[in-house]
Formats: sequence, C-alpha cells, structure tokens
Amino acid sequence: MPAHRQKHELPSVDHLVRLPACTWILLATTLPISVFMLVHVTIPFFAHVLSFTTGVGNFDDWGHMLSDLQQNLGHDCPPVLDDEARLQLAAHSSSDILRVAMPTSQHFWKLYNTGQPFIVTGFVKEWRAFDTYDCTYLVRNFPEAQLLDWKTGRHKMLAVVGGDTYRPIDCSAGVIDGNFRDNNKFISDWLSDMAVPAFVREKSWKANKVKMLLNARGTGEPTHVQNACGGFLTAQLSGVMTWSITRPVQVDESLEWGKPIVFELHAGDLLVWPGTVRLHREVSSHECVFSMDYGFTEQLPHDMQETYADVHARERTAFFARAGADNWDFINKCDVGLTSKQM
Repeated sequence: MPAHRQKHELPSVDHLVRLPACTWILLATTLPISVFMLVHVTIPFFAHVLSFTTGVGNFDDWGHMLSDLQQNLGHDCPPVLDDEARLQLAAHSSSDILRVAMPTSQHFWKLYNTGQPFIVTGFVKEWRAFDTYDCTYLVRNFPEAQLLDWKTGRHKMLAVVGGDTYRPIDCSAGVIDGNFRDNNKFISDWLSDMAVPAFVREKSWKANKVKMLLNARGTGEPTHVQNACGGFLTAQLSGVMTWSITRPVQVDESLEWGKPIVFELHAGDLLVWPGTVRLHREVSSHECVFSMDYGFTEQLPHDMQETYADVHARERTAFFARAGADNWDFINKCDVGLTSKQM
C-alpha cells in the first residue's frame, strides 16, 4: 500500500509528467504572454508608481533594469555597458543635442569650432542610398564584402549572417573598411549613392577615410576614447543608435571629463562630432543598424584646441592615460599649439 502523502507534500515529478497534453499546451501558450506582460506592463507600472514615492533617481534605476530585461529576453548579446558605465551615464547633461537643417559652410564651421556635437537633419534623406542601403540590402547585393567582426574576427558578410537576410547570429557587429581585399571597390560603389555635403569643403569622399559600420540588435561599442585628432561625420542609414559623448574640460591646471550628452541618432541623421572625446554607442532599435563614419578634417575644434593648449603636455598625456586610451601620447601629435584667437 503506497504511503499516504502529507497535506503539504508536493506532487512527484512522475505525477507532473503524466499531466494531459492540453495542460502542457496551455502552459506553453501562457508563459510567453506572462513574460511579455511582466516586462511591458507590470514593471513599467511599478516604476511609474515608485517614481512618485521614491524619487527620479530610483525611477532611472528601474528604467535601466527594464532595459536590461528587455535586452536579455530579446537576445543573447552581452550588455554593451557594465553597471558602472551605465551609472555614469545616469548623471548626463540635461542639454539636448543641437539639430540644424542643412547649414551654410560658414555656419557649419562655426558650430564645429565650438567643440559641441550636433546633428544635421534632412541631408542624408536626400541620398539615393537612403531607404535602400541597410544590412539586408548589403548582404544580398555585396556578399563578398568583408566585415571585420569585433567579436570573432574577419569574415565574409554572407558567412557572418548565415543567409540572405541580416540576422544577428553571434551578435555580429563590426566595420567594413577599405583596407581588406575588395572592400575598397565596394565602398566606392556605395559612396556614389551618397552626395558629399558642400560644407565639408571636399569635392568627393576619400575612401580611405570611410568606415561602414554594421551592428546587430543588442550590440554596440562600449565607452572608449576616440584617440584621433580632427572631426568626424556619422551618417545613419538605417536603425537607431543611442550615443553618449563626453568632452574634456579644464579644471585649474588639469583636465577632467565633463558631463556626457546622451542622444539618439535616427535614420537620416548626420552627426558631427570631434575627436579626443569619450563616447559609446549602442543599437536602440529592433533592426540592424548600418551607418558610415567619415573623418572630414584633421583639425580639432578651436575651443578644444584652447582647452588643450592651456595645460601642460604632460597633463594631456596623463589625462588620456587615466582614461585608458590605447595611445596615451596621441594628443600631443594633434595641432593644439594655437588658440582660436591666433588662428
């Protein structure tokens, strides 16, 4: 005679296995719905309630937790930022990034020389490449183009994505540059569908200054120092990227990082930003992101030249060493000897 089961004793595993098939179907159907409701309804609701009772700071923490949950449930990519870096971004500047519609050359360089990043709107949307060039289009039409995958090494693009559409296998993210095999030819073809803006003072793109970037959903670049002089354009052709850019500021005889500015770069936007800044970018859309980086000048903005010129060269080197730059002394090879008043 089987032993009598106590009142609070759990059913055996064998008993669970013998559950009717309809019960398992019901569980399989309701579990995804429950998870969806948790992420998109329950957590946001309690975050909203707690924002009134415990302050904005805690609301931001809940927002970060929700973002992490959504990312981890949606894909297996490792987080772009660790907890410490995410916390630093929480103290970002309250200023919004400046957006301007197709500036004149004079206005463009005036804005650039302030050292503040800004976005030119409307121009990229006039390109033949816009609304055509995305990850799927490149894979289907340029399968031999070589992607330097930041995680796994260099691959043929078609091999990386595993099919004729871009799927985020292995969280693929990387750059297509002109320094490998036939990439230079492909990039030249792509650039023919992207008009050069008049304000950059160049008649044509220089392929050796171009980098085409692809990022699967859930990927990006963690916080790092752009250890290069000059200024850069980033044209967003598909998807949405969240950026943070932090400029150096002078404090007495030393350099420190200011507050980061955090913003989203949408398809059709053209971001203008200076070198020697600390930055990160990560995909914030559900689609793969395709964008172009271009170094349009080797001169730092005048205001940043003044900042660097007002401190000793040893402090400039020490500052970037503390920031973890790959090349500590790169800044002293930039043209920082003249202030804007002398130029």
